[in-house]
Amino acid sequence: MRRTTLVLVATAMLLIIGHAQQPPAWVSTANLWDASLVRDMLRIPGTHIVLACGSGNEHLFYIWRSDDDGQNWTPIYGGTNRSWSTSKLARDSISGRIWAVYYSDESQNTFTYSNDTGRTWTNVATPFSNPRIYPITIEIIGNYVYLGALIDSPYSICLYRLNQTTLVWEIAMQYPQCNIIDRLKYYNGKLIVIATDLTQNQKRVFTHTPAELDAKAIPIGKAETLEAGTKTEK
Repeated sequence: MRRTTLVLVATAMLLIIGHAQQPPAWVSTANLWDASLVRDMLRIPGTHIVLACGSGNEHLFYIWRSDDDGQNWTPIYGGTNRSWSTSKLARDSISGRIWAVYYSDESQNTFTYSNDTGRTWTNVATPFSNPRIYPITIEIIGNYVYLGALIDSPYSICLYRLNQTTLVWEIAMQYPQCNIIDRLKYYNGKLIVIATDLTQNQKRVFTHTPAELDAKAIPIGKAETLEAGTKTEK
């Protein structure tokens, strides 16, 4: 009996080891219509809704929405200009408002939000048309949406923020020693800014508390809101 038990145990172990050595199986469950490059994804807590953003048909900026955890997708046309580079999604956990930003070389209307879990979108004009800015990344802290952007002239990066209630833009920080901004992240009570040094091949990390940003922020004008984005389906 003992020998039989040992044989059974050894056989089970071999089967487990053999199974573990099998390559993973990837199963395609859904497709994003006309997606050429997906840059970011966001799941809305407590729902089955997932959003994705990036470049779609003819490189236009797209936001896709799924109501069933990614099994099926609906393309939502969130912009009228080509998105060649970065795009980012962020959600306000208090109001539920969702923000999206994308880099475009054709227009300043590259900042948009949705109040209905991504069904419709309203475009918000970015701070300046001259000097031109290129929105790269966003983060939400309290009632402010922070925008990391590249300034065309003088060439550097800036940290802006938009009051979600009044839609007033403020400039919070400027980093003349950097020329690329990679990401904003609010963590452990501080906003972390990751950027690329202007003259050296290295990343620089800056941290700011909300109180520091409040003290240094300077209002620069109210944002213009534009017509909501049009949803298209196939």
